[in-house]
Amino acid sequence: MAQDQIEIWRPIVGFEAYYEVSDLGRVRSLPKSVWVSHPSGAYEKRLPPKLRKPYKNAGSMDLNLNPGKVKRKVHHLVLETFVGIRPVGLVTRHLNGDFTDNRLVNLEYGTQSENRFDSVRHDRHKVPRSLVGEIRQSTLSSRVAARTYGVSRSYVRLVRSGGTRTIG
Repeated sequence: MAQDQIEIWRPIVGFEAYYEVSDLGRVRSLPKSVWVSHPSGAYEKRLPPKLRKPYKNAGSMDLNLNPGKVKRKVHHLVLETFVGIRPVGLVTRHLNGDFTDNRLVNLEYGTQSENRFDSVRHDRHKVPRSLVGEIRQSTLSSRVAARTYGVSRSYVRLVRSGGTRTIG
């Protein structure tokens, strides 16, 4: 992060007492107090804010938020917090084509058509022919195959049903 750039943090709707998300696409827990029992007596311990580490799921970055272990996509958290709830019929677009880049400046709501155009513009809509063959021959479940090959489950199903979008 550049020295002169100020990171803006806001509470996550529905988790205001627990988490904040920043315009740079980072999520942190809020400071909290916990009671610790000790042989000499219980005492209150103050825990500082902690950055949460998202995990990659079919290309995008996801997080589990407690309480309730709710799985959320980081790009949804950023847009919902800084722009508002996604309008019906629109999807989240990553303007630079990098699904791990969840900075607010890289995200916006748009139509599915605009999202498809983005995938063509960033050449993310095709996979090598050799990968299609591997997916077809794989006995992995759609979910595991998608994670293994870095594609969506719907793409795995498309390839296995005979459809292809390949290069090479």
